[in-house]
Amino acid sequence: MAGNFKKQQDSLARTSMDLLINELFKKHGVKMSKPKLSAREKRELQNLVKDLKKNVENLTKNIEK
Repeated sequence: MAGNFKKQQDSLARTSMDLLINELFKKHGVKMSKPKLSAREKRELQNLVKDLKKNVENLTKNIEK
């Protein structure tokens, strides 16, 4: 039961974030094209995403307590 609620929350948050980002991009004329990144830039971006994910998970755990 709690797992299903969590999935619904995650889905709602993801959908809301996608909508906000798409509107922001449209407002500023950003076109979604695949960037050409070097191997170093790809690693840095992957590390950034991992760090952000870890921080969000920690924040979520602290909020649930």
